[in-house]
Amino acid sequence: MKKYKLFTLLFTTVLSTVYGYGQFAGKNLEAGYYFTKNLSLNIRIRHYWSTVKYLEFYMLDEDGHLNESDYTGDHNISFNSFNIDMGLIWRFAPGSELSLVWKNSILDQDAVIPDTYLSDLKNLFDKPQMNSISFKAIYYLDYQTLKNWH
Repeated sequence: MKKYKLFTLLFTTVLSTVYGYGQFAGKNLEAGYYFTKNLSLNIRIRHYWSTVKYLEFYMLDEDGHLNESDYTGDHNISFNSFNIDMGLIWRFAPGSELSLVWKNSILDQDAVIPDTYLSDLKNLFDKPQMNSISFKAIYYLDYQTLKNWH
């Protein structure tokens, strides 16, 4: 798991701006299976986890300098996005296809940051899910053939 340090703006008020540091991690898994040269099944699974744990807070003065602050608010963030996309695609003619796609999505944001990636992932599956199914048809029409057809 790669970790990146980010400089993150948490919020801005009329008097001050508060800054902190965070990290994020992402996992992707993609697979595809061709039943024939024109019929395929694809699946993509993605998990994105981002955390921000604030250790110190500073006040930004009018001259642009950071000054120590006695502010002790709890603004930690753990954000999760888990998606599954699965699609069945049939290319039935040149430039033409039918596709049936199922999408599953779980989004969560919490102030409690789990200790490990696996404990975070376990908690994520207890959250509500959004599912959608879509059907798309694309048919290629050759204008020259239609123009000359009587």
